[in-house]
Amino acid sequence: MPQNYAPAIGKGTIAKVSIPGQPGKTYQGTLVASAQSVDAASGTTLFQFMVPNAEGDLMPGGFARVSLELPVQGNSLSIPASALIVRQDGLRVATLGADNKIVLKDVTIARDLGRTIELSSGISAEDKLVDSPPDDISNGLQVKVAQP
Repeated sequence: MPQNYAPAIGKGTIAKVSIPGQPGKTYQGTLVASAQSVDAASGTTLFQFMVPNAEGDLMPGGFARVSLELPVQGNSLSIPASALIVRQDGLRVATLGADNKIVLKDVTIARDLGRTIELSSGISAEDKLVDSPPDDISNGLQVKVAQP
């Protein structure tokens, strides 16, 4: 697990475990131990989960996919990763301002969840985001909002 998520994982955390060769079947595991350190080479932390295996379906050394539900951090807002603008001078999102003009806002990422990004600052729940903005989008650009 990447080290920035490690503080959110505590004893008793529940994991959903799935095995590639067993589609549709999941197992539930419980956190029992943590390495309490970060591997310098990979930037990850090792956790140990106990998964009941009464039927012997799980084999030692086998591969598994694990998903954890981590608690939401404070006042973070979730946005699609496709709304994020990554430029040399920082991270931004494009919002729709007054008179349908673009307003670029600097944002701070709290957690990167893949397709979803949690932001800790920069926008409010009332902001209207532009999803998948073009590379050349800029402040004050007049846009026409498409109606569904």
